[in-house]
Amino acid sequence: MNLSLARQTAISTAVLLPLLMSMLSPAQAAPPQAVLVGPTGKTCLTAAVTDNGNVLGACINQTPTQAWFFRPPSTFINLKPPALGSACDPHQMGVNVMVGTCKKLLGISGVVTWSINTPSGPPTELLPLILDLRTSFGAANLHGQVAGQSIGTRQTAVLWPLFGEGKPIMVSNRYDNCKVADINDEAHNGLPNVALNCGNSPRVATYDGVKYLVNTLKTPADAINCKVTAINNSDKAAGTCHYTNGPSKATFWSSFDAVPTTLASANGYATETQFFNENDLIVVKETDTTPGKIVRPRLWRQVSNQAPYVPVPSGCNLIQVDALAQAVDKTIMTCVPTDSNAPLGVYTWSPAEGLTEVLGMAGTEDNLARTISISGTLGGGYGVTPSGSAQAFQVSLPGL
Repeated sequence: MNLSLARQTAISTAVLLPLLMSMLSPAQAAPPQAVLVGPTGKTCLTAAVTDNGNVLGACINQTPTQAWFFRPPSTFINLKPPALGSACDPHQMGVNVMVGTCKKLLGISGVVTWSINTPSGPPTELLPLILDLRTSFGAANLHGQVAGQSIGTRQTAVLWPLFGEGKPIMVSNRYDNCKVADINDEAHNGLPNVALNCGNSPRVATYDGVKYLVNTLKTPADAINCKVTAINNSDKAAGTCHYTNGPSKATFWSSFDAVPTTLASANGYATETQFFNENDLIVVKETDTTPGKIVRPRLWRQVSNQAPYVPVPSGCNLIQVDALAQAVDKTIMTCVPTDSNAPLGVYTWSPAEGLTEVLGMAGTEDNLARTISISGTLGGGYGVTPSGSAQAFQVSLPGL
């Protein structure tokens, strides 16, 4: 995990569209403020939050890395590793389990889950396929299904069902080196769809009740390769396609067998899918292909084929979108200020509320966003103290 966020000095102020100007919220109540969760005096951050206030976090830059769980109002638990003294990095949290990767005996890493209902208990180790040695994380859904890779001489995409006792189901062909990009929440014949990247080929696997069937997504004729980033419960997909004689383009598939549409920048810049939600909203990162690498986030909605820029708050040189709520169109973002001596700050944006500033956590300077809950009611990140330690925070966000 990397706590650094480079300050970029070369960025021009975006010319906001009238549509976005109308979205800026006029008068607001007192801004939400980040509050401390987790330990102090260490380097800690928030990895995931849920609408009911649960927080999954980690304290890093220590030996070993310690994953932890917070349940409001005051329950704090250090999550147990599979082997005493081993490090665990948290990934994701749903309504049933938390997911992480832990080092086991002999330094072999593997994916584990911890129960939300009994977080103080031992983790469940998600097992590799027979003859393989370890596993790696790809994605998890709201209900607690987890997908990733079983690794031996090469990699195979697998899924671990919620109540499957850690046993894997093979998703891709054995040792085809397909990697999991995402899974959705909606069960098809009992198991979710799985998005895969297999070399230069984006694919989606669907369960037929007995086994997974893998289908290749259509790609533009002039693209040299495409990667799928995310899928949703409406059987739509988003990703990025790359070209020999031009910049990359954010890509949308309206169904798993559809010809995709792409987003080209009028400036000739590269566009790349970052996030995709259940409302088919795609957060796109637009990057200047010349030196300087200016990044400007855009919001691409295919129905109207509009992709306005995210508004930049006053005093910000750059806005970085860190997460998108899945059930509503709401982002949480980090502001890199124009004044290099000013602290980094956190904002949210939604069409209904416009920009909302999140006040930094008391006793900290830089504050950086990392995650947002499914319905956009809670955010998480970390603040950096004057002494240089990082403290995890959560923040209650205004409702839509």
